Amino acid sequence: MSTASFLFILYNVCRMCRYFLLLFVFYLLSGFNVLAGNITHYQIYTTADGLSHRVVRDILQDRKGFMWFGTKDGLNRYDGFSFRKFKYDELNNNSIGNNFVTALYEDKKGNIWVGTDVGLYIYYPDRDAFEHFVKQTSTNIGIDRAISMISSDANGQIWIAVEAQGMFCYNLDTHLLSNFSLSDYPHITTNIKSFTFDNSGVLWIGFYGDG
Repeated sequence: MSTASFLFILYNVCRMCRYFLLLFVFYLLSGFNVLAGNITHYQIYTTADGLSHRVVRDILQDRKGFMWFGTKDGLNRYDGFSFRKFKYDELNNNSIGNNFVTALYEDKKGNIWVGTDVGLYIYYPDRDAFEHFVKQTSTNIGIDRAISMISSDANGQIWIAVEAQGMFCYNLDTHLLSNFSLSDYPHITTNIKSFTFDNSGVLWIGFYGDG
């Protein structure tokens, strides 16, 4: 075998080794992505696919796997194949009362809390019905403004951030509603944007412009 032939074979062997090495590295990286929960594939959905509006204000995945999308014109539930739209229907007492959805949350009972730009609604999957949340505090304060966020604490109590009304807390077991107004804190001049509870149960609140 000539030197030129030997070098040609060696060159091709090296190329093949490099190819298999790249495949091996890609395989390892793919495995790491799966273990880490990273998703390398995504799908874009628009109104052409059945979404009721192109502006989505909040997204939720419930315990059954359904994806919920709160938009400026209706609530949407996606089952992996198609969208089901929920909108106000004056002829249906079980419909949602407002189409501008701003916040979503699933409570410990599996019910979906739906915040809108005017009030709060609860969707009960077992009855396929919405109810307007009309509970009031002991001082007759109800939720009637735009909802910015809904979440819960370690005890399962529902917390709701409401424009110009501060924070509300609702106990699912006692059915009592409490309000924590921002008027007691004069240094806060804007509404609540978001909030969360840390591992110690301390409530952290983010505001529009006030930190």
